Amino acid sequence: MVQVQSIPTGTVKARIVSIEPIGTTVTYDIGVYKNHNFVANDVLVHNCQHDAAASMAHLHNVLEPDFILGLSATPFRTDRVKLCFDKVVKDAGIHQLVQDGYLSRFEHFNVDNWNPETVAERYCAEPERWGSSVVFFHAWEDCLKFKDILRSREDEIVARLREFRPDLALRRSLVESVRGGGTKSDYDDRDELLADFRTGDVAVLVNCMVLTEGFDAPNLETAFVRDSMKGPTMQMAGRAFRMHPKWKNEKDETFKFKKVVQSGNTRWPILKTVMADRQYTWQDDQWRSLTLNPHIESINKAARIAISMVNVDLPKWMTDRAKKSQPNRRFGNQNSASPAN
Repeated sequence: MVQVQSIPTGTVKARIVSIEPIGTTVTYDIGVYKNHNFVANDVLVHNCQHDAAASMAHLHNVLEPDFILGLSATPFRTDRVKLCFDKVVKDAGIHQLVQDGYLSRFEHFNVDNWNPETVAERYCAEPERWGSSVVFFHAWEDCLKFKDILRSREDEIVARLREFRPDLALRRSLVESVRGGGTKSDYDDRDELLADFRTGDVAVLVNCMVLTEGFDAPNLETAFVRDSMKGPTMQMAGRAFRMHPKWKNEKDETFKFKKVVQSGNTRWPILKTVMADRQYTWQDDQWRSLTLNPHIESINKAARIAISMVNVDLPKWMTDRAKKSQPNRRFGNQNSASPAN
């Protein structure tokens, strides 16, 4: 039941006074296309780092909520504007969530430069390694160039994927580009495209920023993260931190580790936020591991114990020299008379 109050300004204020279940029905959100009316006593804000924006301030003034609960993986802003929340209920960093098993473990790959040619070459060389991937670039022109390169080699890439990755159906295409904004038809096409990506009918999505937030696809295996700062980097890489269903539900080792690819020029390597299980860099036309041997500590310990148990006799010339170098100790006459007073 909704209680309605008219205000002389012509605005209508409404509050929810009771809720009765009516079963399953279609649910709309504030981002739905065109105009809709909403009634709410409280507000739950996802990606609440945007709550400092003027549009959110207007929304708070209109709804006048009793409570606002904010959720965010990046609770900070580069412009240093403070968020309006009074209390932190729970602070769980990405690194801790990975260690505790809530988010997926991952491998980190480093390339020299971030441009369409380099990124496309790395993907085309081993498409079966990367699997379902999302690729980010700064400019839309770079997105289109990357897509054109992959489509020019689509036959050979699809052949490799069908041989080594039969789990990818690829019924629609190998690669598609995703752009924000547009008409309702554009939104519908994008939703259909994302649905095809989740089912494996599209293997690669390339975009600028539209897939950094609000895009949830646990089947995504690799995030190719463009050079950026802390917040955007965490959002882009975070697309790959959802556990793959085949690992979460079936413990298929093939999907145990997700992958994040960055360049060495980025201002914020994701390794500053969360540690990868394995690290690789592209060198001499191959991936070289930067990860220490996981048994290095036990090897060192065994070596120290073995060395300590070895009996070593010093050479005779060293012992003779040591004896000769010992200083003569002279002691005073204990019976000598005390000095006269």
